[in-house]
Amino acid sequence: DVNVSVTGGNGGNGGQGGAGGTSGASQSSGTAAIAGVGGAGGAGAATYGGGLIGRITGTTQVMRVSNSDATGSVTVTGGNGGNGGTGGNGGNGSTGSATHAGATGGLGGVAGVGGEADAGGLVGLSNLTSGSIDYLSVSTTGSVSATGGNAGTAGTGGVGGASATGAAGGAGGGAVTSAAGGAAYAGGLIGIHRVTVTPAGSGVINSYATGVVNARSEEHT
Repeated sequence: DVNVSVTGGNGGNGGQGGAGGTSGASQSSGTAAIAGVGGAGGAGAATYGGGLIGRITGTTQVMRVSNSDATGSVTVTGGNGGNGGTGGNGGNGSTGSATHAGATGGLGGVAGVGGEADAGGLVGLSNLTSGSIDYLSVSTTGSVSATGGNAGTAGTGGVGGASATGAAGGAGGGAVTSAAGGAAYAGGLIGIHRVTVTPAGSGVINSYATGVVNARSEEHT
């Protein structure tokens, strides 16, 4: 038996947004300097694993996988998305006078999406632009598991800047949209077969798989 286990790399975390500068004493109206938005988290890596082949990609080829078998477990986990960076603090307007206002805090950074996971007892991902691929007299025995990566956590908004005595303080940074968890595809023979342009006559012929198959897509954060 050959046991296959593949885990995708995690996306990097976004950097913190820059703070708005402090206003000069001569400012008596308007708003202090704008804060920077937090950096976006990186996407988790898509991951593929199969008992015989992790991933097949092609354009217009006509391909065949025949007279092959694989025995053992296949476990594939997509990479986790990176966390969004914290928004910068709004510029400080309290050093000004009259109605000079502090700036709104910067938006938090968008979280990175989780990575896709494709697991198959024989082939994890079969991905063609057009063309076809046939599986003839192939078999697998063993468990197959695919788990999509977790989405990162969105960054928090920055703090609003203080204002001069004649104005309200700056608002905190607003919320950002959540990110999607990674999709997961699993199959006893093939995790997922995609043809992106022209569907062709691909087929699975005289083939079988034995074992437990599990696919789990992670939720949004």
